Amino acid sequence: MKNSKPKDEHNGLECPTCRFKIKFTMMDLVMKKNISCPSCQLSLNMDVPVDMKQHLQEISLAEQMVRESSSFSR
Repeated sequence: MKNSKPKDEHNGLECPTCRFKIKFTMMDLVMKKNISCPSCQLSLNMDVPVDMKQHLQEISLAEQMVRESSSFSR
């Protein structure tokens, strides 16, 4: 059975303080040490293991390559 929620509703993390949806990218996980809730300014530490960061970088690069190849015309 297909989920009826729009894809955008699945992206992000619910703020534990105000329940606002905090959105971030895979590269945010790789590059940033923390993220902040745009609603209440709660700061969340992003302690991502080094090996996980490497995998996230690879996935992000693959996504970029797919995007670029989909816009390629012959």
